[in-house]
Amino acid sequence: MEYDMGVEDPKPGRRQPGQSFSTGQSDVILSKSISLSLSLAQNQKIMEDTVVLYSSEEHLNSMLVLAKFMSKHYPSIPVVILCSAAESAAASVATVPSITYHRLPPPALPPNLTTNPIELLFEIPRLSSPNVSHALQEISQKSRIKAFVIDFFCNPVFEVSTGLNIPTYFYISSGAFGLCVFLNYPTIEETVPGDLAEFNDFVEVPGCPPMHSSDFPGL
Repeated sequence: MEYDMGVEDPKPGRRQPGQSFSTGQSDVILSKSISLSLSLAQNQKIMEDTVVLYSSEEHLNSMLVLAKFMSKHYPSIPVVILCSAAESAAASVATVPSITYHRLPPPALPPNLTTNPIELLFEIPRLSSPNVSHALQEISQKSRIKAFVIDFFCNPVFEVSTGLNIPTYFYISSGAFGLCVFLNYPTIEETVPGDLAEFNDFVEVPGCPPMHSSDFPGL
């Protein structure tokens, strides 16, 4: 049965003042709404959760262990590892179905790049930030990145990932002792008079036994 008020509908499917939809029009609109809802649900299902790990070449082995640990306990969650090392360096995870190794292209190096080996540990990842940004955006097109875990050498990329609204966490490859020392370096610099290498005394670090200044690496 149709309820037509005798007013011609200039735009079928849109209700006009003084007019009611026919049951046929309602069925068409309902069918389109259901189709749209199913399509959205299907797209959301395709977007699976993913965890992305980003490592420097120096800490890749440790990051691979973390990836295998996550795969063992959460095999349904894919893990993607970003690093500029050759694929052969990640051979230990090649047979793990839930782990994918994504090799980043080497960054363009400026002619005045530092030769200090300690500074290079942080400078190379900084120069790789554009490549990491591209990789994250590429992964985000097919997956929801639930967590981005970065090697502490890769600190400059923190602004990249947080700028993309990706939850970001730091991975410390050393033990708790080393972490305490790293976190207290700013305090040590403020409290130790002069050069630490010439201090020749013990340094107090919360959570650690006293350390002699000669045991600190030269930075």
